[in-house]
Amino acid sequence: CENVDSVIGFITIKGQRERLDNFCGSQLPNQIMSNEHRMTVIFQSFGSRPPSVKGFRAIYQFVTNFGIPSGRQDPQGVCTFIYNSSEVSNGTFSTPNYPGVYPRDTECHYLFYGKSNEKIYIEFAYFDVEGVPPCLSDTASDYVEFSNFRTVDRKIPRHCGNLRPTKIESDADFFRVSFKSNDKFDGTGFEAFYQFRNNPDPFTVRQVSAVQNKQNAHRSSPVTAMLSLVLLWLLVADH
Repeated sequence: CENVDSVIGFITIKGQRERLDNFCGSQLPNQIMSNEHRMTVIFQSFGSRPPSVKGFRAIYQFVTNFGIPSGRQDPQGVCTFIYNSSEVSNGTFSTPNYPGVYPRDTECHYLFYGKSNEKIYIEFAYFDVEGVPPCLSDTASDYVEFSNFRTVDRKIPRHCGNLRPTKIESDADFFRVSFKSNDKFDGTGFEAFYQFRNNPDPFTVRQVSAVQNKQNAHRSSPVTAMLSLVLLWLLVADH
């Protein structure tokens, strides 16, 4: 869209105006979102154009929930959303502005609180987070991070790129998903499904297994006895 009629979006990052993107042609652009309370949109035209070209019409909206419709927003955490098993047992969550382009220089946290006997299961339906694995700062990568704690969980690697993460399972009744975008690139983010499920107590599982083993042993006893009788009868008959 250089040197042609176009629409340009600008945002402010660390006090500097940065170009978000150029839009031209007839294809409808993805929805865009600023990283703070302001955005500048400029229309530029270069001379004559066909009568069929009518320009553009756009809808704007000021939001405080980052375009994330699910969960309960934590007023102290800005882009922090809480999902509690006592309120909803399953649902979806996504990056800001999904399915549009997520904002730059943004950090969001999704906190899942299950009951004491529950685990959290997460499966991604869509994943497009700009970056190169292992999604470190030296590659200017945006990333999604998972943790069984409020701090970093080093046993679970960061995720970025276009490859959807495999199914995620928490260790216990708390889980945190974090999304971080830098000030350079962007993507259309992710959408994921979450579910709280009962987590069987290991002691109960061992008890159930022991009972099942006993039942299996009792069920096999009559069969063994019947086979013994048949074999004995055949031996006696031969004599």
